[in-house]
Amino acid sequence: MPAKHAEHTGKRIKNLSCRFLFQRLSRVSRAKISKSNFKMQIVVLKELAADENRVALVPESVKKLVAAGNEIFVETGAGLLAGASDIDYEQTGAEISSNREELLVKADVLTAINRPDEEVLSKLKKGTIVVALLRPLDEPEKLQAFIENDLTAISLEMIPRTTRAQAMDVLSSMATIAGYKAVLLATEKLPRMLPMMTTAFRSARRKI
Repeated sequence: MPAKHAEHTGKRIKNLSCRFLFQRLSRVSRAKISKSNFKMQIVVLKELAADENRVALVPESVKKLVAAGNEIFVETGAGLLAGASDIDYEQTGAEISSNREELLVKADVLTAINRPDEEVLSKLKKGTIVVALLRPLDEPEKLQAFIENDLTAISLEMIPRTTRAQAMDVLSSMATIAGYKAVLLATEKLPRMLPMMTTAFRSARRKI
């Protein structure tokens, strides 16, 4: 068997094995959760970074998590800049709280957009799962706080970009939004009107 073909076959077998293992783990996890009636306390904090309008969980997602038997706690005003009021969250079954420290103590899962700072991480109980954009390749030294506080870190930008995980692909979704925003910003600078019906490709030509 040629070396190149053998390498391709080996990769295919490895991918199939990983897929099989993932499916097995998923079935086992669902079985354990259904038998034990497992519930999680999931916390959504308000983002404090400058110019950050996003929120980790929108009311639609909260509704699904509550229906699955979880308890959702949202910090006051967490979704306002993203177009979601506290009332919107309450209507989906979430509990609103302005006590940030109390929320951190009760969290089984902490959801965030940006990586929480060391002060926040130090207030979480051991074993808490932190789901956010953690930037492990850009700032690996910042992950030391997770180790010191015995936390489980799930970095959203490291989720494999596969068909199965497409709904969790934060890189593609944010790149798409950035692309649309770039076109809007460029349109503001154009010295003429755009056609009524237009596409982003070759709508306007300009020599650079």
